[in-house]
Amino acid sequence: MSIAKISLIPRFRGGSFEFVATTLCKFFKENGYDCVVEHLNIKKILEPRDIVIFLGNINDSSIVRATLVSTLSKLKIFYAVTEGPYFGYLKPLSRIFTIVVPSSYVKKELEDSGLRVRTIIPHGIDVKECKINFARCRELIEEIREIMTLKRAGYIVLLSVVSEDIPRKGLKYLYNALRIARTSKPFKLVIKGSVSHPQDLTDKVIIVRRFLSREDLIMLYNSVDACIVPSLAEGFGLPIIECFAAGKPVISLNAPPMNEINSDKTGWLVKVDKQEVVKSWPSSYRLNIPDIYDYALKIAECVNSDELRLEKGINALKRAYLYDYRHTYKYFLNLISDIGD
Repeated sequence: MSIAKISLIPRFRGGSFEFVATTLCKFFKENGYDCVVEHLNIKKILEPRDIVIFLGNINDSSIVRATLVSTLSKLKIFYAVTEGPYFGYLKPLSRIFTIVVPSSYVKKELEDSGLRVRTIIPHGIDVKECKINFARCRELIEEIREIMTLKRAGYIVLLSVVSEDIPRKGLKYLYNALRIARTSKPFKLVIKGSVSHPQDLTDKVIIVRRFLSREDLIMLYNSVDACIVPSLAEGFGLPIIECFAAGKPVISLNAPPMNEINSDKTGWLVKVDKQEVVKSWPSSYRLNIPDIYDYALKIAECVNSDELRLEKGINALKRAYLYDYRHTYKYFLNLISDIGD
């Protein structure tokens, strides 16, 4: 089948869906395809397209949107994530799509909910762009200069990238763990995101709320000693890969999909105390509630041991290359060939 154009349509403008769409489009162009990232536009909904790849959470709202933009398309792919069971009503409509997911966790959730999943293709990043040589940087942003000052003063600096302060992002449990973590070295946690912190943690937490370019965010990853990904529920876990690509070990929950990427070799896995399924519209969530004492213990172990951070960071960088977009997204070429025949 001859494909004139691939249209990648993220559910939201900005954020992780657009990042994945942009990286995937870059891959297609490098492999000779005509590709464009589009956003939902009522005037263009019924335009004929050769192939549409819709990226977003799979719920009734997204299924409707994906159906509208792909009505006249020859091939329809839904690159789907979910953070919990699908309780929607449009299960039959989802069958017009070839559903692709980024993790075994999402595959199981959707199949247990009665949806058909064609294959797993993990999200990818450009690992090469994630390593920074600070000696070659002409200008460092204020936040990086502050981190370097802290490190010269003997602090261990940790980083969490959290888009917003909602329950599934897990900040409440991270803050509780910080309160009881006992370390032999001083440390600071830098949180990049539109969040706030409790007054009693002012001496331990620094918030970076302002927008950072992709280049500045990569610099931030490279400037710290380790990362914490506090999410209670995710569909994949891009921040883990980005930390790995900067050679940083990661603290995350011992729950899927986080533990599909992270392990004891590349970081620390926090015990899960229990699970809670939160039903809401349009999406539901399977929340993994961490054991706070184990959380605090893993933070302390990370902060206290330079040797462990170095060893796990080296392993993390090696593992990052498994998620380089040139490797992961090549499976889309086989998929398009198979379903186009």
